[in-house]
Amino acid sequence: MLLPYPADTYNDSLTKTFLLILFFSQLVALFVYLGFAMYKLTNDKDES
Repeated sequence: MLLPYPADTYNDSLTKTFLLILFFSQLVALFVYLGFAMYKLTNDKDES
């Protein structure tokens, strides 16, 4: 399984869960931002 951290460095369950939650929350934030930016780019015909 591919993990976003070295497998032999963080070997307790709490740290592993915390890092995975941080990783996936950043992915969600990135795609929400990209979706909002694309929405603003495609709906700019009201201003002109």
